[in-house]
Amino acid sequence: MLTKKSFLKYSLLSVMLLTLFTGCTEGDFDEDATLPHYDIRSLMKEVTEDLITRNPEVEKEIRLNGSVEVKRLQIDNWENELFIFTEADINRPSYVGKYSIDTINIAGGNILLHYVAKEENLTTKEMKVYLSDFHSKPDSLMIRTASENFLNQTTQKMKFIPGKGYSLEGYQNIWLLNPREIFIEVMF
Repeated sequence: MLTKKSFLKYSLLSVMLLTLFTGCTEGDFDEDATLPHYDIRSLMKEVTEDLITRNPEVEKEIRLNGSVEVKRLQIDNWENELFIFTEADINRPSYVGKYSIDTINIAGGNILLHYVAKEENLTTKEMKVYLSDFHSKPDSLMIRTASENFLNQTTQKMKFIPGKGYSLEGYQNIWLLNPREIFIEVMF
């Protein structure tokens, strides 16, 4: 069983893993410019501000290599907590033209925006944004990231449902260390 200290340590570990292995960090687009892809950064800013204002108690489950811990707590820093989604944003000048996009009409008049990386070196491999219509906030957001170098292999699947919560499923294999599998789910 995970102790409170190790629970917090592994929460921070998941954020640090994505931060450490995200792609380039070139500047964002001008705020007044039209963005080429769905604007995750603005969505996460709005969600963060709402969560800071409401300060809800959440249920957080962490599974690390088979150990499970579930806690009810209040998140002290929502910006850090949701950083993994903000960093997966594909609205960077260096990413223009590097993602294919399909707009798919699905049941009930809903819309799926499906982005897929055209190049292997991009960390954000795939993003799916489910919308009720083009002018609404997403019903859900799914992101798949992966990075690999001679020392490390990391993959993550993230899901965000506004007003409900999010999850992260990750795998990391660092040379000469045991592979780690982690699952985190936070329900608002």
